[in-house]
Amino acid sequence: MREFLSERSAKSRNLDDAIVCLGAGISCKDGTVVESTVDNRNLGPTGSAALTVDGTVQPLAHPWSATLTGASWAHLAGHGGYVFPGRATVRAGREERTGRWSDINKGSSTTPVSRRYLTLWADHGTNPSGAGCAYVLMPGVRPPTGPRPAPPTPAG
Repeated sequence: MREFLSERSAKSRNLDDAIVCLGAGISCKDGTVVESTVDNRNLGPTGSAALTVDGTVQPLAHPWSATLTGASWAHLAGHGGYVFPGRATVRAGREERTGRWSDINKGSSTTPVSRRYLTLWADHGTNPSGAGCAYVLMPGVRPPTGPRPAPPTPAG
């Protein structure tokens, strides 16, 4: 059980080829929005990895954001897949972030470094009480193939 300020939650279990993440009892009482991060992926300077959700490729534009209602699976090219048992509403966003190593390490480079990120998350809203989420992370899986959308399959 993880507790941070007034937030309480319980999360993940590892399997051989997947990580099952179950959020239960997600609650907060201090007036803040609570989110469960599915992935916060550094895509490098160009950020061109395609995100496919239920067979539909999402825009590559930066910035970009969407609410993906009823998603059953997603795949991020070159990285892996995500399965949402029972379907889920997932938020997604692409953005460029810029910082300097000197911001966190005294004496380090002051040259700005920019990278593009893709973030997937479940939004539990403000002051959730007993909220939950379920998803499966599948690192390195290939995208599904065939005429109808299906969850990603393990590489092998």
